[in-house]
Amino acid sequence: MSEILDAIFGAFEPIFAPVIAIGNVFKFLIQIVFWFIKFVGWLILFATWLLKYIFNDLIGDFLYSIKMICISILRIPLDLFMTLATMGTNTIGDWILGFWGWDQSNLTPNDRDSKYFSEMNRAKGKKCYLTNNGTVPFSILLGTVLCPPIGVFMDLGATGWFNIFICTLLTLVFYIPGLVYALMIIYS
Repeated sequence: MSEILDAIFGAFEPIFAPVIAIGNVFKFLIQIVFWFIKFVGWLILFATWLLKYIFNDLIGDFLYSIKMICISILRIPLDLFMTLATMGTNTIGDWILGFWGWDQSNLTPNDRDSKYFSEMNRAKGKKCYLTNNGTVPFSILLGTVLCPPIGVFMDLGATGWFNIFICTLLTLVFYIPGLVYALMIIYS
């Protein structure tokens, strides 16, 4: 039976051989098309990566450098102004001495002995400012809210170093206990 099939296929072999060869050519062409599609996909991915690298890294770094140079150049007038303001403040510091309290350097002995000053409670000499009983200057309240130990220092001065130390410890533990302690010291 196998001999019969071989004879039949042998007779038709000249007809099937070109068809098989054409099929192999189409198979090869399809493989080339798939390879070309894969190559184009890889090329697109490579181009995307390259553009991303160029735009994100190189151009991004370049633009960041330009931005920092511009900020530095634009900051020069501000830095110059701040330096001049600091020098001016340090130079005329005696004129603005009273900002953190009441500057009493220009009071005459008659002013200090007047009824206004004699009715004020100085809290046994522990306060660094002179106001009516139970009042605190706004600058001391502001300093206390920003940093409670500074408020205690502004209220008691260097002589209240122990209270400043306690307030610092309480503020370092949590802000609120230090603030409450500072307000208690200021309003006592």
